[in-house]
Amino acid sequence: GFEARVSRSRHGDEHRQMTTAGQPRPAMEASSPLPAIASSSSIASIADTARADPSPRRARVSLRFDATAADLGELRGECVQRGQSREFLRETFDVRCKQLYPRDIILAQAPTRKGGVRTVGALRRSLRWCKEEARRIVHIDFVYVLRSHRGQGVGRKLLECAMLHGSKIKPVALVVAGSEANVSAVGLYESLGFCWVEGQRAHMVAPEAAVVRLAVSRGSLTYVALNAE
Repeated sequence: GFEARVSRSRHGDEHRQMTTAGQPRPAMEASSPLPAIASSSSIASIADTARADPSPRRARVSLRFDATAADLGELRGECVQRGQSREFLRETFDVRCKQLYPRDIILAQAPTRKGGVRTVGALRRSLRWCKEEARRIVHIDFVYVLRSHRGQGVGRKLLECAMLHGSKIKPVALVVAGSEANVSAVGLYESLGFCWVEGQRAHMVAPEAAVVRLAVSRGSLTYVALNAE
């Protein structure tokens, strides 16, 4: 089981954390116990994928689940330009979670001036078995927003949808990788209830209580029942 405690992050805010034993496995369908959560001060690497929105500016985006290769073309191209290997991107977008398909990859699309749509962000999630919880948890291992649309709330929309869109409330694990300088990204994750995993440099988790609070803040728990898994 989980033991809850409150500790202080590097930003000076108090947040609730959980502790338990075990380490997550990288395979998509592998058993994934939730490890213990540590203070943010012990982490040397945080994500450079989604950013919090400090301004009132918001992108007009819609979310979709039926991702195709054509939908992901521009996003793949920008990822390659920023140093991601094509093999990593193939694994990210071509290895699908059978339990969630086609709701394992979430797209954020914005309207274009010519009346079409443009994919400006994407997130991949899967279900993994958690030994400590004796149930499946949501696992997010890829979040990316095009540079042209960062700071407009796109990453938040993707993450909220991934956390809340399902048949039941579940804890959510998040794989974090990137630049320690990206304070906006970690601020976004913490605002959604994610805490750092103790002994890990690239993992956060949002306990079930945090997901419930997010659902309630959005008006109703009925949101999580959309398109049951």
